[in-house]
Amino acid sequence: HTSVLAILLTVCGIVSGTVSLKGHLKPLGSHTPGKGVTVIGKFSSPHVFYNEFVGQLQPIWMRNALKTINHPGVTNWTDAYLREIYGLVPVNVEISKKENRKKRSTSLTLEQFLATYKKDDLYVVHSLRNNIEELVLVPPSLACGGFQKVIQDAVLWMGSGKTQSVLHFDSLDNLLCLFDGQKDLVLIDPKYKEAVEAAGFVQEGSYSLVDVEKVDMEKFPRFSEIKWKSVRMKAGDCIYIPKGWYHQITSSTKRHMAVNLWFSHLYWFNSTDCDTITNKGSRSQKMQPISDFGFASSNEVLRSKLLDKLHDKGIMIKYNFISSLDSSTEERREKFFHAVDKYADSALSWSELYNFDIDKAVLYFPDIFDLPRGSNSLPDDLVLYDPISHPFGAGDDMDKEVEDDGDDDDDEDDSDDEDGGKDEGMTFKDSLKLQTYKDPESTIMQTDAESEQSDMEDTSKETVKGVSSTLNIVRNDKEIKDNS
Repeated sequence: HTSVLAILLTVCGIVSGTVSLKGHLKPLGSHTPGKGVTVIGKFSSPHVFYNEFVGQLQPIWMRNALKTINHPGVTNWTDAYLREIYGLVPVNVEISKKENRKKRSTSLTLEQFLATYKKDDLYVVHSLRNNIEELVLVPPSLACGGFQKVIQDAVLWMGSGKTQSVLHFDSLDNLLCLFDGQKDLVLIDPKYKEAVEAAGFVQEGSYSLVDVEKVDMEKFPRFSEIKWKSVRMKAGDCIYIPKGWYHQITSSTKRHMAVNLWFSHLYWFNSTDCDTITNKGSRSQKMQPISDFGFASSNEVLRSKLLDKLHDKGIMIKYNFISSLDSSTEERREKFFHAVDKYADSALSWSELYNFDIDKAVLYFPDIFDLPRGSNSLPDDLVLYDPISHPFGAGDDMDKEVEDDGDDDDDEDDSDDEDGGKDEGMTFKDSLKLQTYKDPESTIMQTDAESEQSDMEDTSKETVKGVSSTLNIVRNDKEIKDNS
């Protein structure tokens, strides 16, 4: 009888026009409770950060991570400090605390901004690349493995009072660190793409026109299908937002300051340069200035887009490479392949794909990257590497690497022919085992459970209350308490 009554009441409500849609004209996410994300109480080690999160495109909240390493941004970057050191530096300032991408930004000196931002409708969104770079400190999670080679930019976000972004996604990976204030995040998995973009979505800019303060569920009915994740960041926290994840950020009603690092998505974790940085090593939980690495060429984004098309296409022999691309002509794709094939063996390893000169490649092969073809003539036998005298480098080193792989029998003759030992069921990552013998710079990613477990932080799980959800906590028992 109860169910029948509910149906009758609903029908009557529809007829009279009084039924309200759940979450209608309320803040984004009000239609259903948010879920939690994985949390740890420190910076994730580069290996774990890649294998468990970046490689899986899953967010991770590193709570209190900045405080555990005494980051100066949490303790020293006061208004007085910024005014004294950087007061005369011009910064980009948005003239609305609620993001409106149709409004133009302006330029003020940091001193001018600091003098009025607590009462005026101003918000700093300023690239630190080539400008106040000393504020850019690279977290331990990005210190090796290839991350340090693909950092594209760092942006300072600073304001006072409530600020709100639009709901949007980015094509780069994002590590956001908060030094002061509070930020509430709505995170939406890309699997809800159809629902998010069904109405009012601006493709050129990758953002939704939905009013995040008052969601009109009549104009955006499919938002009712979306499950979302909730995070409330506080000073000292960092969060990884994977590329492609929709997100919306609302900052607190007091001073708030953050810096985020944009980096191109990695499809291969090169552990050789992490050998000196272990989970418990002296360097593992220290910040390093960006000057230690430098910002990557903007063309690294194009390398990442190229690998978007290749990473899941199996062993990268010439045929697979040429057939996996849809840009330019087959002849041009073949020429590009040979220019990248450092060891001239008709098969490409991750090392070759990540170490060719991307700027030179874009100069001579812009069409491969879906760019207009210029007038640069292609040199005969162009190679996008420095010349090498021997395809295996030092023989002793090569023998050692094959021996260290622990799979000598499998490595011996796997790629003698042009097929490179093609296995239809094998992925691009698996193909590294078949190619290790010929590339001294390649490193095999460990995939067995024991190897992966040995690299994980000492973690356990507990349940705590989050913003409006239950969070899955992955923590080191000695380092994190329940701070909810």
